[in-house]
Amino acid sequence: MISRRHENVIHDGRGDSRYTTLFSLHQRNAMRRKVQCNAEIRKPHPWGTPPWSIDFRPIPRALPDFVDFAIVGGGFSGLSAAAWLRRRFAR
Repeated sequence: MISRRHENVIHDGRGDSRYTTLFSLHQRNAMRRKVQCNAEIRKPHPWGTPPWSIDFRPIPRALPDFVDFAIVGGGFSGLSAAAWLRRRFAR
């Protein structure tokens, strides 16, 4: 038995229906309106401008010929790896 709500839904055999297509079209239009509204309200942010500055330059010296560990990168992962290795293999 077909419910009254979906009796006029056209199925094309792929599992899609006009009902789901119209619903997704409604979602896209609603999102487009929301983005346009938010763009008008949104204030510019100084992204990329750091809140502080660090004036540090390491002393230039020659690189060693051999290292026990080499960490590439100074982001969260690199700094975390360096701290963990120093704690684990301190001399």
